[in-house]
Amino acid sequence: MARWVTSDWHLGEDPTIRQRGFTSVTAQDAKIRENFNRVVQPRDMVYHLGDVLVKSVAKSPNNMRLYQRFLKTFNGRKVLFSGNHDEPIPDEWFGEAGFHAIIPQGKPYKTQIVVDGERAMFTSITIHRKR
Repeated sequence: MARWVTSDWHLGEDPTIRQRGFTSVTAQDAKIRENFNRVVQPRDMVYHLGDVLVKSVAKSPNNMRLYQRFLKTFNGRKVLFSGNHDEPIPDEWFGEAGFHAIIPQGKPYKTQIVVDGERAMFTSITIHRKR
């Protein structure tokens, strides 16, 4: 089992698709899934550090159903650390979309995570050191 960290997919995002080299949201989202599933295996652990979708997706019940089915096709056992774009969407929705755990924005992950012998803390909040 491998461990992966990802963030900021912004599925459903329209304003930046041309900057990213795509002609449609559908093509962009499909490529994100294709690239992800190429490297992540079904038993791998994935820590998603927020912004799975864009807030506008939550405005349409039909889009929410489509994206819930779409997210189930992503490999891995996924843990979500909610980002600002994920906040309007209920945690239960992400659970039904295939996420095994959802950590609310601003709440540190309560379980100690050790990666290659080192403790790790994951969060969707930017942390800056004072200079």
